[in-house]
Amino acid sequence: MKTIILLLLTVLIVSCSKKNELPGLFIKTSDVKGVDENQVRKDTITKFALDYLEVGLNSYDGGFFKAKKDLVKPESLGDFKMKFYFIADSLGKEIEFENSTEFLNFMSARGYEMADQVKHQYRIDYTFKRRTEVP
Repeated sequence: MKTIILLLLTVLIVSCSKKNELPGLFIKTSDVKGVDENQVRKDTITKFALDYLEVGLNSYDGGFFKAKKDLVKPESLGDFKMKFYFIADSLGKEIEFENSTEFLNFMSARGYEMADQVKHQYRIDYTFKRRTEVP
């Protein structure tokens, strides 16, 4: 009987702790080198858990937006190197947003609040900080 009560108590504690867990924030990082048939691209998926994030919300033809950040911009075609990341799902599929409100709600649901924004013609650059208190 004590074993059954202990088991039920453990299940209850684990299920309650998972209820307060925030959804994940995944980043698909692409490292590209070379051009045309010599191009090599390596994609990695990472669960993001840092306290600070800079990302731009970019508009695309078709009326949707993707959250992206260039880490290394190409300087020449001779030694072409580029590195960037997109906000993605756990499988690496880049997430499309209908508008900036949907994106901000997505980030808020993952424990981030906007610290700054800078508007450009085709994108908005955001800085996010992780909230210390989860709603």
